[in-house]
Amino acid sequence: MSDAPEIVVRDVRSSDLTALADLILAFRSERGEIGDTAVETESVRQAISRCQELPGHELIVAERSGEMVGYVALHLIPFPMLAASEAYLSDLLVRSSSRGAGIGTALLAEAERRARRSGCVRLMLNNRLASESYARGFFGAVGFRERRSFANFIKPLED
Repeated sequence: MSDAPEIVVRDVRSSDLTALADLILAFRSERGEIGDTAVETESVRQAISRCQELPGHELIVAERSGEMVGYVALHLIPFPMLAASEAYLSDLLVRSSSRGAGIGTALLAEAERRARRSGCVRLMLNNRLASESYARGFFGAVGFRERRSFANFIKPLED
């Protein structure tokens, strides 16, 4: 029997807003992506609230010993080309001090369960080539296949 604290995976609650925003901002800060902290905090809080309010978007968090240690954002998208729906994982992050403890795997398992329940035929995500998870082969290890025949394009819509 393991002495490791149990990982609890659940829906985000309204009372989690600050803890989830702090988790996201800590992750972004590690990557040097934080500008004005007060502005960033409010922007992240608003984005979390929008995901909570809009149908087809789910935020799933992981706790260990009462501390929020990870989360995944799941978006259900009708995909006419597939004649079905796809689940897009826009975010999956685990607190740096908790990586390697099965938290990401638990979050992905729950996201997959929910996607299957909703009738989705596949999960899709993007992973930075420079990320720790890519370097470790994390997504391949949990059943994802890298599509080398696709290019990922973005067009910023900022002024």
